Amino acid sequence: MADTVTLRLPTGALPYSLCLALFEASLALFGEFYWGYGLVRLGLLALMLLFVVALRRCAPAEPRSLPGGAVIRVTLAAVLLATSLLAVRTIRQAAYAANHTNRIRLDEGRTTWVAARLLWQGENPYARGALVDDTSYKSRLPKRLAAGIGPMIAADAVEPELERYLLSLDPSSRAALLPAPHADAPSVARREAALLGYKYGPVPLLITAALGKLTGPAAVPLSNGTACLALFAVLALVLYSAGAGLAGAGLGLAALMLDPMIGFYFMFWTATDVWPLLFGFSALLLAMRGYSAVAGVALALAVSSKIMPAALFLILLPMLRSWRALAAFVAACAIWMLPWIVLDARGFVNNAMLWGAIMEPDTDSWVFGAPHGLVLVARALLLVPIGILALRLALGREPHICSTFAVITILVMAGGNAVHNNYVPWFETWTVLAIAEAFCFPRPLGTLIGLRRAGATA
Repeated sequence: MADTVTLRLPTGALPYSLCLALFEASLALFGEFYWGYGLVRLGLLALMLLFVVALRRCAPAEPRSLPGGAVIRVTLAAVLLATSLLAVRTIRQAAYAANHTNRIRLDEGRTTWVAARLLWQGENPYARGALVDDTSYKSRLPKRLAAGIGPMIAADAVEPELERYLLSLDPSSRAALLPAPHADAPSVARREAALLGYKYGPVPLLITAALGKLTGPAAVPLSNGTACLALFAVLALVLYSAGAGLAGAGLGLAALMLDPMIGFYFMFWTATDVWPLLFGFSALLLAMRGYSAVAGVALALAVSSKIMPAALFLILLPMLRSWRALAAFVAACAIWMLPWIVLDARGFVNNAMLWGAIMEPDTDSWVFGAPHGLVLVARALLLVPIGILALRLALGREPHICSTFAVITILVMAGGNAVHNNYVPWFETWTVLAIAEAFCFPRPLGTLIGLRRAGATA
């Protein structure tokens, strides 16, 4: 029918649209209650968890043909076009600001640019003694002073000298700010000197280093923005491939693109979380289509971008039931990460892999100021459902993988040292897919992956 559109919804487009709108609107609360609201944000995560669990009680119904399909298609196309143009405008503004004011707002993008420039100078940005992360430099200064490796300049000169170093990357300036520990220095001094390198994986670093030769600092927002647009495309393909149809995929994509948090933090503020999400969901899409080995490569790219939330996507590996996928994953990880491990294993592991566990708690997490014993008990309790759900996914016993991944992600965030707003898309993306899984997909997504896997091995 030329003027009808088929949606896989129990009673039409309304329940699906309302759930998407309710969920996306509720995310504004994370922007309203940010720094200093750790307990409130824990409560918000609990509400998100209840919402996702409630979705699992919904059952998809047979598709229905809705009148006025042409109007729906045109409206969706207009919304998606407008949000795409707005995204491009945001990327251009961020690129202009980076080149003309030398300002990259978020420390994730800012340190990526510093690390790329160090790489051009032939230096390892992950190495012990590297000075890349100015935010950690300031926050951990008391620990370095206590360990005897404080700056060799007056206290009131540290801030301007740090600014000068970030502009020049002068080795003498770095030596004054971060003197190397003596050979007989205590282990805490050596560890503190090894914690100021680049905190993310080599994928965004090398992409920025390559592009930056042509564009300057604009390489950071340009690459991040392109990755964000690619993430939108991949999520739309996941929705469509799972059976949501053009309208269902369009509604889900519109919900994500209309969320200002994604555009603000990924495109304008250049948060590196976009990279593991892009490659992680690419792995999911490839798994849905039966390309297990390529999915393994995509998972390696995710892990080589940022360890969290990439580590959560690794549950897909056992779900693939493919030795080729595992071999491709290991080989790709070796290509991206082994050279840095050979150069300085301790520096790379401390900065790129363990930093999330080493970093001090931030005030946007309830962990900040909480008794250490309480934090340990809470994390131990959270590990129980996380482990059970991850095992069910790995064994292929959990067909509703979108809602299950959303639950796991929320539980992991609830126990973290930080619940930054650029982490919200970690569960937001899975939750939008879970809403579609509840209302749109003809069968749970895990069942589809199982069918593809069976077809690939048949």
